Amino acid sequence: MSTTVKCRVLHERDSVGVVLDPITPGDQLSYKLPGSDETQISALEDIPPFHKFALKSINRGDKVFKYGQVIGRATLAIQAGQHVHSHNLTSIREDIAE
Repeated sequence: MSTTVKCRVLHERDSVGVVLDPITPGDQLSYKLPGSDETQISALEDIPPFHKFALKSINRGDKVFKYGQVIGRATLAIQAGQHVHSHNLTSIREDIAE
């Protein structure tokens, strides 16, 4: 049985969202950006609490955005609804003043 779960997405540029509860395949991940309608996508795999999931398909090598900022680059192709973590993402730093 699928469950609808509210998720956090804070910026329209984001390619990932964050889940607050454990997710199982088939759960509906629901989020809403300011000024837009609620969006739902289906989880494709288990996602632990406070981890990221793909909002849309991300190609290998694409930059990944969270909270409007680049957090890394996809090391594999990632489908919408998949878990995004160190197994398919490498961290990069961009536009950080030293």
